[in-house]
Amino acid sequence: MTFKIYLASFTACFWVMNTIAQKKQNIYFLKDNGKYVSTKDSAEFVRIIREPDSASVLYNLLDYYLNGKLKMVGKTAEIKPIKLEGTTISYYPNGNRKQVATYTDGIYTGIIYDYYPNSKLYRSSSRQMVPVYGKGNNVYDKQINSVDDTTVLQIFHPIGISTETVYNVFDSTGIQTVKDGNGHYRVFNQENKTFESEGDLKEGKKIGSWKSIISQGNFITSEQYDENGNFTKGTCAIANGSAVKYNEIDLMPSPRGISKSFSAEFYKYVNAPAYKKQTDKGLLYVSLIIEKDGSFTHVKVFKKTSSDLDFEAARLIKESPKWNPGLQHGVPVRVNNNLFISLDY
Repeated sequence: MTFKIYLASFTACFWVMNTIAQKKQNIYFLKDNGKYVSTKDSAEFVRIIREPDSASVLYNLLDYYLNGKLKMVGKTAEIKPIKLEGTTISYYPNGNRKQVATYTDGIYTGIIYDYYPNSKLYRSSSRQMVPVYGKGNNVYDKQINSVDDTTVLQIFHPIGISTETVYNVFDSTGIQTVKDGNGHYRVFNQENKTFESEGDLKEGKKIGSWKSIISQGNFITSEQYDENGNFTKGTCAIANGSAVKYNEIDLMPSPRGISKSFSAEFYKYVNAPAYKKQTDKGLLYVSLIIEKDGSFTHVKVFKKTSSDLDFEAARLIKESPKWNPGLQHGVPVRVNNNLFISLDY
């Protein structure tokens, strides 16, 4: 990786710091959702990645708010995208500490400490990544089999599914409300600085009735959990006055008979003599968004094979029957997914 030094583009205090450090570095402009943009005017924060310290292979990572205050500091094993390693500290725009966490291979490990904007400790917790299928970076949440039981589509999440264990919780004045996983838990949203749900915990698991406010009050949910922490039922009240009942909190999108028709058409195309010779066996990777009505948009092939085959895969997906949309709390949502398409014909 070639490091470049960019001059005159950011707040003066950075350049004082950079001059003192004398470190080679890269500077990136990003949105809060992690998307890279080309200019500071389009950015919501700035990322500086510096060369490793002596005797280290980890890059130094510093994120800054546009007002020049530190947003996050830590180490990363990779540059773009980053893969956090070791202790990482993030901060609120007012300069107070927001979170202290430890990462291994880009995944939370150990105890996570979250704070209120007034610098008081909010909670201590841990998160465990629980993959459903696959290994390494090829973990996926759901597989869909074709009529001949050959895996055709695999909906995957690159690092698995996160489960949270809460140990201790405090209110913003320092009074403890949850101790050793037991007590009343008010969930604080650190981004918009509001409480978004509350209920009781027993040994770190939700029990009884839980109330949540979602999407600035557009959805209000009431959910029930048994004594073992298992979700049993829920109702979502929608701002337009309607309500929906649900038996699962999250439902991934699912096909309405797409598997057979898609596989048949795609394999017919792949097996054509003109394309079979130029197509390697393996997996074709496709990213897409499944809309609230189950239709496909933003279809993009990101492991290239041949241009014709890539185009055909994208076309067949776009023209396939709509799926059942993804649901959260019984309400349809847009879902960004990646698909594996088997080429082992």
